[in-house]
Amino acid sequence: MSSFGWNPTSKQDELFHRLSRFILIYAADDLVAFTMFRFEYEDKEELLYCYELQIRESHWRKGLGKLLIQILERIGVEWGMEKVMLTVFKVNEDAIKFYHALGFTMDESSPGYLEEDDDMDTVEGVDYEILSMRLPRKIASQQT
Repeated sequence: MSSFGWNPTSKQDELFHRLSRFILIYAADDLVAFTMFRFEYEDKEELLYCYELQIRESHWRKGLGKLLIQILERIGVEWGMEKVMLTVFKVNEDAIKFYHALGFTMDESSPGYLEEDDDMDTVEGVDYEILSMRLPRKIASQQT
């Protein structure tokens, strides 16, 4: 549970914001995985921000999370985004390992991000990290 608490109305507003985009994966007629993302502009960077990535437990470890991230990467490159970003709870160690294995690192905007000359190694009371992955620039021969 987040230190911000759970607010169903706020979550619903986030999910169904007019700029939210979804990728859904079905097995037969059952929704088994989805991601919700938006294109954002933050700190002078164009971002694809992944707000949700959910996989039904019965479909864990079948490559669906990796597939969804790869699709987000491709969309980000095609639309000229500089990076993919997401937020993950620190207690979700499996998710952190998963994202790191895919190339995500702690973003400079994360409350736990430290510059080389900082003495602190933790930020008290913050239960999440912001992770990001830089995207390659689409080269001219790839542009349509």
